[in-house]
Amino acid sequence: MQHEHRCAVADAVLRDDKSQISTPDFALRREHLHSATLLTAARQRPGQLGTVLSMGSGMRVVVIGAGPIGLAAAAMFARAGAETVIFDRDPQPAPTDVEEAWNNWKRPGVAQFRQAHLLLPLGRSTLDRRLPGAVSTLRSEGAYTVNPAMHPPPGISDWETTDDDMRHEIVNARRPVIEAAIARAAEAESNLEIRRGVGIDSLVAGPAAGDGIAHVAGVRTTDGDVLTTDLVVDAMGRRSRMPDFLEEMGARRPVEETEDSRFAYYTQFYRRDNGLPEDFSPGLHPKGSISLLVIPADNGTWSVTVYTSSSDRPLRALRDPAVHRRVVAAHRGFESWVSGEPDGDIDVMAGVVDRQRSFVDEDGPFATGVIPIGDAWACTNPSLGRGISLGLLQASLSVDAAMANADDPGSLIDACHRANSEQMDPWHRATLQRDRARVAEMEAIIAGADPEPPSPFERGLYAASGADGGVFRRLLEVSGLFMTDSEAFGDDAIRTSILEAAADLPPPVATGLPRERLLELVAS
Repeated sequence: MQHEHRCAVADAVLRDDKSQISTPDFALRREHLHSATLLTAARQRPGQLGTVLSMGSGMRVVVIGAGPIGLAAAAMFARAGAETVIFDRDPQPAPTDVEEAWNNWKRPGVAQFRQAHLLLPLGRSTLDRRLPGAVSTLRSEGAYTVNPAMHPPPGISDWETTDDDMRHEIVNARRPVIEAAIARAAEAESNLEIRRGVGIDSLVAGPAAGDGIAHVAGVRTTDGDVLTTDLVVDAMGRRSRMPDFLEEMGARRPVEETEDSRFAYYTQFYRRDNGLPEDFSPGLHPKGSISLLVIPADNGTWSVTVYTSSSDRPLRALRDPAVHRRVVAAHRGFESWVSGEPDGDIDVMAGVVDRQRSFVDEDGPFATGVIPIGDAWACTNPSLGRGISLGLLQASLSVDAAMANADDPGSLIDACHRANSEQMDPWHRATLQRDRARVAEMEAIIAGADPEPPSPFERGLYAASGADGGVFRRLLEVSGLFMTDSEAFGDDAIRTSILEAAADLPPPVATGLPRERLLELVAS
C-alpha cells in the first residue's frame, strides 16, 4: 500500500491567496532532533604573500563563490566593516533585467542554477534584516508573495493574527532572479569588491597557530595574484575544492560524512501571462514511487519537479517534456500545473550527495583562517526547499561569530563551529532522516512491497493542524524554519492534541498512481 505524508513546506506555506489552505502532514518519521579599493594585490612569486593595499581598516575577508550564500555573506561582512573581496570563476556579471537573468545568464559553475528554489520565511527575514535591498528588489521585480499566517485553514474558527505573524511571509522567485537581486544589493556595498571570471588556485599558509595547527593567511588566484586575508570563506557549494586546497597546503583534510541521496530530479518551468492558475496548489506531494514538487516563482512562472529514486531506470524517460507533462497531468487535481507555456527544457539533476564537512574534530580545528558556509559545509536532498534559507542563516551566524572574534583565529573557528553545531546541525540531521525515509518508501513501492505506514503522530499532525490553531501555528514555525520539530512539537500538550486527532482518523489510503499505470505513462 502507498501512503501519503505531505511535508510542512507544502500547501500551508505556499498557498496562493485565492486558494484554500490545505495543511500538510509533516513527516517526522524516525526523526529525533537534539536540538572603495579593497585588498588590491600585487603580483608575487609563487609562495609569497601579496601586499595588501586598502582604503579602510578592520578585518580582511575573501569569499570564494558568488552564489546567493557567498554574495550575501560577503555583503554582510562588508556592512559589518570588513574589507571584503569575493571571487567566482564564472565571468558573466549578474543581469539587471529579470528575463535577461533567466534566459541568458550562464552559470556553468552551478549545477542547480535552473532547478527549482524556494526562499522560505527564515531566508526572507534574514535578508530583510541583513541585506534589505535584495528583498526590495525581488518585490519590485514581480516576486511571488504570500503569508500563510493570514490564511489559516477554514477548520480553525478562533484564529487571530499577531504582529509577529508578518515574519511568515514568503517572497520567492526563480533562482537566477534571486541571485541577481542579492548580487545587486552586494554591488552597492562600498567595502566589497566582486571579481568575476577569477577563481582560486590555492591557499597560502601563514605561521602555524597553537599546537601546530595550519593557518590560512591568503589565497592565490588563477590570475596569479596573491591576497593576504584574515579569513577565507568557502562558499564554493557542493563541489567545493577546499578539502584539496587544505591538504595541498599541508593541513589535515576535513572530515566528510557522505552518502548518495538516491534521488533524481526532473524540473520543468511554466509561465502564464495572466498569472498562476486559480486552482494552483503548490507544495511537495509524495505520490507513491514519485513525488511532485510545485513552487510558485516570479511574474507568473512556476516550476514542476518530478523527483524519483535514482535507481528507477524506466522513469528516466521524464527527460522528455511530453512524458513529464503526461505523468504530472495524470494525477487527479494536478492538471492545471501543466496548463502554462513550458519555459525552457527539462532540467535534470541526479547523483545528488548528502554531505557534511567538518573543519573541527575532537583534536581541534583542521586549520584556522578558513570557514565553510552553505552547501560547502553541508548539502542534502534539495526537495524540501531549505537550502538558500538555511545558508543565509549560516552566513549571518558566521559573520557575527567572525567579527566578534576577529583578533583571535582560534576563537573565531570555535565560535563558528559552535554556531553550526547548535543551530545548523539539527536541521541537517532532520533532513537526512527524512531523505532516508522517503527513498526507502519509494524503493519499496518500486519492488512491489508495502512501505512502512505513517505513524499516528504523522497522521494526527495533518488532521490537528487543520482544526487546532496552536498546532497550525507550530507547523508554521517549523515550515518557516524558525523552530525545529522537537522545539515545536516536544511539549506534552501539543503532542496530546495531535495523537487525539489521529485516534479519530480512518485507516490511511493509498495515494498516487498505481505503479503499473505510471510505467505505462512513461513508456507510451
